[in-house]
Amino acid sequence: MKNVIKKALVSIGIVAVLSSSQMVNAQEIISAESFDYEWYLEQHPDLAAITTDPNTVYQFYLTVGLGADWNGRISPAYVTNETELKCYGIADTITNATMTQREKATAIHNWMCQNIKYDYSFSHYTVKGAIDEGLAVCQGYAETFEKLCNIAGIECETVTGTVNPSIERKVNIDGKTIYIHAAGNGGHAWNQVKVDGQWYQVDVTWDDGYEHLTSKGYISEFFLITPDNMMYDHTYSNPDSIHY
Repeated sequence: MKNVIKKALVSIGIVAVLSSSQMVNAQEIISAESFDYEWYLEQHPDLAAITTDPNTVYQFYLTVGLGADWNGRISPAYVTNETELKCYGIADTITNATMTQREKATAIHNWMCQNIKYDYSFSHYTVKGAIDEGLAVCQGYAETFEKLCNIAGIECETVTGTVNPSIERKVNIDGKTIYIHAAGNGGHAWNQVKVDGQWYQVDVTWDDGYEHLTSKGYISEFFLITPDNMMYDHTYSNPDSIHY
């Protein structure tokens, strides 16, 4: 890996000169000033063994890292929102540099299922409600999963669509065959996440909605499944936005 990184650094001339369009697109994600160098080097020790120069690290992130899913993040020093800072604390507590992206996504999914409950008053739609109050509807679940994944360096997006309560899904929970379905007909939100180079679908809301069926308090039937599998009982608002 070190040799690959060295070749990449040589190929960009240590201090790369990017095209204007490439620079604009990259800086729209994270600027050089707010880039979290320390965290990035912790996540990629092979890079840290070769260089710790901030400018070189940032150029590597722009020209090589983004294409290789070596995603960066904004430094918490540039975050002023208290709820978002809490998200940094959570993500950094439940994930670490030794974990694979799948392990990190699993840790985030499980933490949410254990610490957030569905808001049957339908008044908590945001990350703030999920993190500060421990309550959320599907939109809050999806936006929180996206936020925590992004902070952990995992590319994640929120997906919207509808669910059909007339369709039952056969699942095996704790050795028992059970049929589950949506509680109601209408709009819904969930996620698509890129883990170890592959896009998957995740519905934390539904995994957290069957705590009465399992001893651990949640299921994983809707975690890292294919888009086609999710489409069995979920309909995408914008099918063209789905990654396969």
